[in-house]
Amino acid sequence: MSTELDTPQIPKQKTGLDRALAQRLVDDYLRLLVLDDAEGIGALYHPEARLEDPVGSTPLVGREAIVGFYSNGLSGIDAAELSGPIRVAGNEVAFAFNLHMKIKGQSFAMDIIDVFVIEAEQIVSMRAFWSRENMRAV
Repeated sequence: MSTELDTPQIPKQKTGLDRALAQRLVDDYLRLLVLDDAEGIGALYHPEARLEDPVGSTPLVGREAIVGFYSNGLSGIDAAELSGPIRVAGNEVAFAFNLHMKIKGQSFAMDIIDVFVIEAEQIVSMRAFWSRENMRAV
């Protein structure tokens, strides 16, 4: 019995992003969030990258703007953990994760899905899918 899906309904994808590289970038990103390291996160991005966090907000373009965004939003993060496996397709990786943070002394958890577009081992685009409905007191 074959374990590989081989049906005409599920098209084979072109070879794209290396899964190990995608996993490393995601792991580094989550680790740096907890470390409150905006510069380190910025180094994961291409100099002309685009960030939309959350989706629907005004996108930020360029590493300097992205570092500024993370510099203003990282304090209070206690944990950032994947809530399932990463999904790689083409040169993109999508991943669901949970943030645990404190805001004004209150503990919160937040469920987020991020999508990175990766080229030359750098993030060229990041879109974060979340809203207030994905945040809860714990």
